[in-house]
Amino acid sequence: MILRSIRARLLLLAALCIVGTLALAGATLVFIFERHLERRVEQELEAKWTELASVFALDADGAPELTRLLADPRYERPLSGVSWQIAEGEAIALRSRSLWDEALPKGPSDHPAADARADERVDARGATLYVIEREVTIGEAPTRRRFRLAVAIDHAEIAELGAAFSWDVARALAALALALFVWAWLQTRFGLSPLRELGRRLAAIRDGRDRRLPTDLAQEVAPVAAELNSLLDHQDAMLKTARQRAADLAHGLKTPLALLAAEGRRLQRAGAHES
Repeated sequence: MILRSIRARLLLLAALCIVGTLALAGATLVFIFERHLERRVEQELEAKWTELASVFALDADGAPELTRLLADPRYERPLSGVSWQIAEGEAIALRSRSLWDEALPKGPSDHPAADARADERVDARGATLYVIEREVTIGEAPTRRRFRLAVAIDHAEIAELGAAFSWDVARALAALALALFVWAWLQTRFGLSPLRELGRRLAAIRDGRDRRLPTDLAQEVAPVAAELNSLLDHQDAMLKTARQRAADLAHGLKTPLALLAAEGRRLQRAGAHES
């Protein structure tokens, strides 16, 4: 159904523009936040891997060990989502308590580069992890040994932060949308006020309180008012012409009617009667 109200059309268009623009802005903000969060997580993983590498060593018997405890207490909490692991070949040499009896999923290469970036992996429980795994070489040939040091963070933490941020953005944009819609309503009401004024002036002309529309109306309405005044002038001219013609016709009929009336009176005096 075609909207017959100009105000309804303007408000509908404003609502569509507001919702579309804010939805795009919200999606962009969430995307930027997630990208920033991923970069922040990668920086955190870089710091954690550097810390792990700095405390990794071999004891007198050649067994891998950590020279001190790592700073993040989540390593000691089972299934906390933050973990580390040291592997030599296919064997797990050391791992954090947070992994419990599980192992980090294998990466795409058995010999990751020393500057490998973070990548996503899915563990045995189906959880997605961000992992940095790099190879560290200790000793010289032929006794050289290669260890893979890995640190990981569960993607669920990032997803929770992203979801919380999305809800915050949605609430803020909803409030902003409401404020903008109220402003659009006020703007529409104020913008259409010249049309309401034009209607009141026409009603005054119809009731005889005014003869013509004023010339100080809004610029967009002034041409309409001028055309209406021209139409009223034309109607007045036509009415004046019609009145003049009616007066002329009445004057033209006055003499014959007077003669007929006089002749009727004469015939009546002469004794003529209607048969």
